[in-house]
Amino acid sequence: MALEKIIKPAMEIGEKVLKEGLKKGLDGLKEGKGFSESLKGGFETAKESAFKELDKVLSPESQNELTESAKKLDAVDQKIAKDPESVAENPTEEVKDVNEVTENVNEAAKEIGKKLDPGLLSEVNEGLQEFKDILTQIKEVQDKLKELGVSPDMLSMLNAEAIEIDEMDDLEEGEGTEEITQNIMINPTRPYHRTEIDLLFNKVKAQMHQQALERGGDGVALYTDCYTGEILRGGDRYDYEHIRSSEAIFMAYRDRLTNSEIAEVVNCPENVAVTLRSINQSKGKMRMEDWLANPNNISNHNINKTVALKALANADNGIQKKVKEILSR
Repeated sequence: MALEKIIKPAMEIGEKVLKEGLKKGLDGLKEGKGFSESLKGGFETAKESAFKELDKVLSPESQNELTESAKKLDAVDQKIAKDPESVAENPTEEVKDVNEVTENVNEAAKEIGKKLDPGLLSEVNEGLQEFKDILTQIKEVQDKLKELGVSPDMLSMLNAEAIEIDEMDDLEEGEGTEEITQNIMINPTRPYHRTEIDLLFNKVKAQMHQQALERGGDGVALYTDCYTGEILRGGDRYDYEHIRSSEAIFMAYRDRLTNSEIAEVVNCPENVAVTLRSINQSKGKMRMEDWLANPNNISNHNINKTVALKALANADNGIQKKVKEILSR
């Protein structure tokens, strides 16, 4: 279990930790503190050491939150093992706890991604393995909940940074390491990378489809084509469209945003729309203004230029707004 895997390395370094913890406890007794209050200092020292190997890429607060998350995850795992019928009948509490753990881990992964450098890997390698153990157990517990009838839609997903860290198996500092770490760091020369973009795009498409079904009111999705203004219904050959291409946005902002942050920009509501597949395939990777400059494209695809230009302006405004919001966090 995650907590055991964390405590084991802590115990290996733990003689020193234990001595420090006991010293804190004894000092507390000498100062006249109660027995439990005195020992608390020792236990806090041990707890803080669980993710001490990640101290160069995680704040002490985040290290402690991960330790608490590991405990919570173990508790859910044990509940499923002991009483699966009860969990299957009412999984609300277990789903809530696992989602809280997942969100805490996602936040930690973002923090690691911003601070991790290839040169640090030898120093944080053990801590990253402990972090990966939690990622593994999250996936295992989520799978168990799904087997008990929990809908996948009820479970929070691991974010792109966590997935990137999870894929760092058996890597030591050196060959291959920089390529992976640059995917979760801000590197102004890194190549176009769309894993995070696609992960979020899939989620956005699912949300848009649900909204379109509600608009349709008859069980059939209802959209408005972003370039023609015409109504599209479920069954029409349409595609979800990034109005400004993901590659163009990635290259424009890779010098100041992480891959995950760029994914947020690419998939902001103003930049994701629906259009006929024939239009999407004809446009390909061309900039929309360049594609519209050909009169044949407008006439062949029944483009409403006013509608199309409005969609472009709206996308540009949404992109700038999202970038500003991210940079102000």
